[in-house]
Parts: sequence; C-alpha cells; structure tokens
Amino acid sequence: MLTLKDCGTGRRDGKPRLATAVLRRAGASVMVLVAVSLLLFLSVNAMPGDPARILLGELATPQMIAHMHHTLGLDQPWPLRYLRWVLHLISGDFGTSYATRGAVSALLGPAVCNSLVLVAIAIVIALPLSVLLGALTATFRDSWLDHCADYVLLILSAIPDFAKSTLLVLLFATAVWQVLPAVAIIPAGDSLLDHGRELIMPVAVLALSAMPYLTRLVRASMIDALEAEYVQMSRLKGLRESRILFVHALPNAIVPLIQGTSLCFALMLGGAVMIEFVFRYPGIGALLNDAVSNRDMPTIQGVILVFSSIYMINNLLAELLVLLASPESRSHGL
Repeated sequence: MLTLKDCGTGRRDGKPRLATAVLRRAGASVMVLVAVSLLLFLSVNAMPGDPARILLGELATPQMIAHMHHTLGLDQPWPLRYLRWVLHLISGDFGTSYATRGAVSALLGPAVCNSLVLVAIAIVIALPLSVLLGALTATFRDSWLDHCADYVLLILSAIPDFAKSTLLVLLFATAVWQVLPAVAIIPAGDSLLDHGRELIMPVAVLALSAMPYLTRLVRASMIDALEAEYVQMSRLKGLRESRILFVHALPNAIVPLIQGTSLCFALMLGGAVMIEFVFRYPGIGALLNDAVSNRDMPTIQGVILVFSSIYMINNLLAELLVLLASPESRSHGL
C-alpha cells in the first residue's frame, strides 16, 4: 500500500514523489505479472491429457499426433515455448485457440468487455445502496432498523452465489413468476444495452453478494466518524443531523469504502465465473469454462493472465485513490 512516507510530505515535492511511488508500484506489478505468467504457463502445461489427442480424437494415429505436436509447437522445450509465448504477448498476440482455430484475442475481447460491464453495473447498484444503508444503520445503531438489516445481510452473505442464482431462476424464470429469461442468450455482436432483461438476474446476484460486506464496512466507518470530536462539535453548533451525516462524517469514511470497493470488484470478477456459467452469460467465466472443457491451453492462459492483469490494475488504482482521498494527503497538497 502506498503511504505518505513513500510520496513525501511537502507541498513542493509531493507530486513528483507521488508519481515516483506510483511508477515504482507499477514496476512491481509488472514483475508480479511476469512471475504469474511463468507459473501459469508451467501449470497449464502440466495438466493431464494430450491436447493433440483431444483435438484429433481417439482414432488419431501416432503420425497424426506427432504432426499436430509439431504444428502446435508442443515438440519444443518448454523454456523456448514460454519465451515465444511472452514475445507474442508483448505484441498483443495471445496465440491461436486449439478449439476454434481462431485468435485467442478475438475471443477475449468481447468476453472481457461483457464481464466488466456486468460487474460495473452491479457495483453501480450495490455501492449507493450500501452507503445509504450503512449510514442509516450507523445513525440508528441498535435500533430495529439496525437489527433487521443485520439479519438480512447475514442471510445474504451466508447463501452461495450459485444458490442465489438458482433461487432467482426458480422465482422469476420458471416455477413462480415467468417474467425474466432463465439464461442470458446474447448473440455475438449484439449490444448489451439491447438485452437488459437478460442482465437483471446476473447483476442482481452480484449486487446482493457485495452489499453485505460494503454495508458493514460503511457502518463501521460511519460509527467511528460519528464518534469523532469534530462531529460532536458540529452537533453543539446546532447543525442538522443529515448535514452532519453526509457532509462531515461520510467524506471521512471514504478511504475504507474505496478499499472495500476495490476488494469487492476483484471478488465479483472472480464470482462472475460461476454466475456466468449458471446463466450462460457470454463473459470471461463462460469462456474459461469452455476452454477448460476443451483443454484449450492458449485460451486458458489468456483468460487467467487477463484476470491477473485486471486484478493488479484494480489494486494499483485503489491504492492511488486511497492516497489522494485521505485527509492527511490532502492536507499536504498531494
């Protein structure tokens, strides 16, 4: 995590040191990504089964398998294959899919965009609801509202995502009310905006999964802020409680909220794998499931590497926002 010590505390050189700290953190992220790519390559290539035999079928002759090994480059030493793969990655080439014979990047692009849209919509819905509910439960602590919200959030956090997905399908697509499609069938090339009904249940599952954590985080931060001396002084001055809550207390609880939102984004992106499988949503999770089923190693490598890159970029942006949003950094002109 970036700190003020890393970035300097003076107005004169704070911003240059901030840029240096960010660049240093970005360089460390690149090194981590290189290590992840190496472990990923070794792990995927250690998977049981022969890709050539999977592609050609059980009736393939040894000569056909040997020719396929040569075509795929599997007859070369793994260090050479890894270096060649990394050089192609630098140029934006993720390789050729074993299953579709097309470019992996052509598969990754739409899938990543679809998953990011799904998670972004869920965060846009969950974040304001969590802030509002967390602020209210902190203000009316130990009231009936606080206890009811705590019980509901406890139940939501205890139910797995696949169970939430199944329950919503039973309620709104099959058994009770048949008002929403059970699966998100979105043809390739279509805009997600034209398929809003297909997005409702996947987005709802992701939002319901994030709200318990975010609400409790906001509640705890708001309780600490409301007990601060400056809030007590504001009350003594006769300021309205709503102004104290949203103007004075909430901005000082923003740093934990940024950290929590960053963590939720990463967890939701990972949880989207299961949700996309249940709803057949054409995202990166569905692509990974199909790639594993077909033992499509280039696609598996591309999906996991994109996951890792998004995760590290998310962490880097969160650290920068935390530093810029903290009252201490603002007081030093960063």
